[in-house]
Amino acid sequence: DTWFVGGYHDTTAELLELADVDRVPASHTSHLQKANAILERARGKNAVERCQMFMLAQHCTTPTHALVHTHTRSTDLAQSRPELCHCTNAAVIVGRRELTKGWFLARRAFLPSYDPFNDDERGTNLEFVITPA
Repeated sequence: DTWFVGGYHDTTAELLELADVDRVPASHTSHLQKANAILERARGKNAVERCQMFMLAQHCTTPTHALVHTHTRSTDLAQSRPELCHCTNAAVIVGRRELTKGWFLARRAFLPSYDPFNDDERGTNLEFVITPA
């Protein structure tokens, strides 16, 4: 069986909150723990990558240090743009994610997923995918 857990991601502070985890059935506890571990690693890696773009934060090379820095930065009133580095896209690559798997794009590409074999003749799904881009 599948169990969905909603969540909130504060991209400025790199915080993640999952909702109603106490309602997850005991049969899914190990899956939730694994998902939490994956999400925690992703938060840390994302924070380290973001810190490489921040002036005076290149020294934040560990996930723990980078997470502290991004959280502090998000609450600093002197930071007019605490989410800097989420706006550096230079390209949009529309396609299946296997197309770019393993590529390091350094936050320079927006990657909307699209499968041309799962669309109608009009391109309804494609239209939906590229509208925000």
